[in-house]
Parts: sequence; structure tokens; C-alpha cells
Amino acid sequence: ALPGLPTVPFMLLASFCAARGSRRLHIWMRRNRRIGPMLRDWENGGRIRRRSKWLATVMMLLASLIMWFSPTPQWAWALASGIMLVTAIWLWRRPEPAPG
Repeated sequence: ALPGLPTVPFMLLASFCAARGSRRLHIWMRRNRRIGPMLRDWENGGRIRRRSKWLATVMMLLASLIMWFSPTPQWAWALASGIMLVTAIWLWRRPEPAPG
């Protein structure tokens, strides 16, 4: 995990590669206490948990606010905020896993 960079795309990519290269590694990743539920949800229909959606949305809003109050050019803030808005809309349109 690197500060400021989302980890999820790297975990999904690692899982994708592991599934094709090392069955043992893929099984380990799916059974992992921290990343396993996220990977299983994504592999079973591209599902994203509501808590993750809220966390991502709040982080994008926070990033937009930080850019607004920093000496960022207005066009850069607008572009980044627009991309985050489109991402948030896509995120909230993703299905959620069944409770339980």
C-alpha cells in the first residue's frame, strides 16, 4: 500500500494474475482475512460492499476539498473532481453482496 494510491486495483490485478499463474497463491489470497472478502465479492459478480462505497466516496470528497483549498489551478480541480464524480457514480451503480 502506498499513501495516496488506491490499493484495490492492485489487489484485483494480483488476484487475476494469480488465478492464471498460481492456483495456490490465488487460493491463499481468497482465504486471506483482509483481502479475501473483497476479492470474492468482486469475482462473484463485481460486487462492492456498502462500507467500501462510503469510504471511497468520503475519500474522494476529502481529496476534492483539499484540492479546492490548496493552490491548485481551477481547471485541475474541476477535472479531478469530475473524474471522481464519474467514478463515484459508477461505484454506487455496482451491485452489493447479499447480507450475511
